[in-house]
Amino acid sequence: MSRPVQVFDAPAPLEIDPSPWFDAGHVRIPLEYWSLLLDFAERLDPEAALRLSALSGTALTDEIPLVPDELKRDRAFLARVLDELEGVSPLIAEPDDEYPEAYPNAEIARMGRAALAVFDTALERGEPFRAWDE
Repeated sequence: MSRPVQVFDAPAPLEIDPSPWFDAGHVRIPLEYWSLLLDFAERLDPEAALRLSALSGTALTDEIPLVPDELKRDRAFLARVLDELEGVSPLIAEPDDEYPEAYPNAEIARMGRAALAVFDTALERGEPFRAWDE
């Protein structure tokens, strides 16, 4: 059985630094780490975290409607979450069954930055993106 992941599908190939969290236009973040990011985001702003969760919870065939002002707002919130994440105590202190790698906060932020690249590509191209978990 493969590991559950959060997928973001960009409307074009991503132009970001190499990372294990994406290939071409697909970002694939281990689902437990995406959930951890959303939990951390909720501590900062529950309403904004709920919007961010909605952006990632669509079905495979659904495109995220491109509403530029809303996506810019949600993108800015995710960027803030990732910046704050790098300055707090580790979210995962030790490996366990749920988080066998116990990635440091900087790597969790790197996962989130891959999702930011999808948002940026959608905004730059004026095209929607897709998102789902599998």
